[in-house]
Amino acid sequence: ATRWDRQVLGPVTPVSRIMKVVLACSGHIGHLNPMLVVAQALVDLGHDVHFRSMETVRSKIEGTGATFHDVVLTQPEFYTGRDLSGPLGALEDVMNQHNLDSGDFLSHLRVYNVALEQQLPGAIRFLCELRPDVVVYDAIMTCRDIMCAAKVLKKPAVAMWTLAGPGAWATHSAATMLPLTLDEADGLVANFAPHADAVERINRTYGLQLCQGLPQPAGKVDSFDAEAVLITTSADLQDPMTPELAHAYEKDDVNFVYVGPLLADSTGTNRTADDEVLQRVLCARAQGRLVVLVSMGTLIVSDHKLNGWDGRSGGSCLTGRQLCHAVWGGTFDAFGSRSVEEGALLILSLGPKANPLGDLVTPPNAICVTSVNQQRILEAGVDVFLTHGGQNSFTEAMMYSTPVVVCPGFGDQVLNSNKAVALGVGLKVDRPQGDCDTEGVVALKYRADVCQALLKVCAEQQTFLTAARRCAARLRKTGGIPSAVRVLLSVAAGGKSLEGIGLSGCSPKPGPDCALSASHGAAPRAGA
Repeated sequence: ATRWDRQVLGPVTPVSRIMKVVLACSGHIGHLNPMLVVAQALVDLGHDVHFRSMETVRSKIEGTGATFHDVVLTQPEFYTGRDLSGPLGALEDVMNQHNLDSGDFLSHLRVYNVALEQQLPGAIRFLCELRPDVVVYDAIMTCRDIMCAAKVLKKPAVAMWTLAGPGAWATHSAATMLPLTLDEADGLVANFAPHADAVERINRTYGLQLCQGLPQPAGKVDSFDAEAVLITTSADLQDPMTPELAHAYEKDDVNFVYVGPLLADSTGTNRTADDEVLQRVLCARAQGRLVVLVSMGTLIVSDHKLNGWDGRSGGSCLTGRQLCHAVWGGTFDAFGSRSVEEGALLILSLGPKANPLGDLVTPPNAICVTSVNQQRILEAGVDVFLTHGGQNSFTEAMMYSTPVVVCPGFGDQVLNSNKAVALGVGLKVDRPQGDCDTEGVVALKYRADVCQALLKVCAEQQTFLTAARRCAARLRKTGGIPSAVRVLLSVAAGGKSLEGIGLSGCSPKPGPDCALSASHGAAPRAGA
């Protein structure tokens, strides 16, 4: 495996060899956005960039200048005849085919390799046709097919992990199965006959070594089988790994490269609407008004059966709808005013649902839109960011030294909410667990708690701001986009010098603070 020593990164150099790079990612925005940034950087350097994903994100991908490839068309063995209308697409159809509950993450684990068997022929054919120098893939489970195809064809590969470090998987979607543990799920997956049969055929046909149950120890993933794994946080801010998990990855010779947040201007957005919101923010800042940004991410406001609008994410009292209404209502209670120019400026990103606010009354000082360019608004200046605590949102907030109130929906968002409190950068309001809140009593209490948390962060903003600035300084020591590009081009070149492939190394800021942080196997645990 290729090694990257800690080094100071220099300027961009002209391209003398064009690399063909294939990227693969699902259409989930939290995982897609960092890969779009990398695609844009590669295109700008003159490389031949191809991006496989869903038709729904074609415009975003083509906005980077990359060549779009529709995954449905490249994998007829898997997609032909399948119902793609559900929020989980073809994977949901596979679960339905086997009479599994698509709202239970255990069902996902049971069918991943059933789907993989049908995906692999198309993935191998796709890479054979394009003959890339390197394959870059989202290491969340939905892109294991392209990783396995690269391994079969002996193509160099780089994984991208957009969770809070290698230890984050156990507290991501897997946490929605609680009280069922990953150790208990291991046996249930191994004993699911369609899964066991698919694993046996895949290993026999392609010479792979997929395990019969779940990768061990608990919390391990098998999607890091690449020359490098790019981690989109810093080593000291990642979620901790158990000693057993750290040892397992070290034994597997996994190279974790901590590149930090991969940030740039969004692609494929409505610039006019975005500019209008941004101008309102800039005007408010100039007038000395408080600016509050609210976003509950993209999954909670979607049709995702488990973690979406009507889902309870494995046992919450509140559905996604109730959670969002309580968050938005609490924000209005805290900062709503009687006129457009009075009090704080509230920016709410509501998602694509029709009439998402329901019966909530919007105060005149609130701007409620389907989506915003979150990064640009945070960069312009936000006094408090109410966020669901997704990894991208949390690291963006820290990069721009923004105090937070975290209202987690599920998974790693819960850990990030705890991290916000531990780091002193904000407060959290935990999602209530228990029976359905049919009477709305729990939602009303949650709304009041959100209101109080927002008011407290604003009242003590200087304390939270100082802590957020410390986090920003730590994150800015990672290499960001230039380091990510440097690594994957080095892999494409067979681990050789980067001279002549577009980078002798580059960094957003010259100097010793722009060192690339790499870790072999286990990495330091997150600290305050």
